[in-house]
Amino acid sequence: MRCHKDRITKVFSYETDGDKVCCRCGQVVGIDKGLFIKMVHKGFTAKGTKINT
Repeated sequence: MRCHKDRITKVFSYETDGDKVCCRCGQVVGIDKGLFIKMVHKGFTAKGTKINT
């Protein structure tokens, strides 16, 4: 699963450890790959609807 950086509309807070993206508690939620963040499937929960364009 990828999260493209240009589609992120709101950032609450996060920390980085090298190329790892972590929440404030220290859980790794993704790995920074340049244009996108490769999400760790068990590192987050999501809600909302997908908008197909």
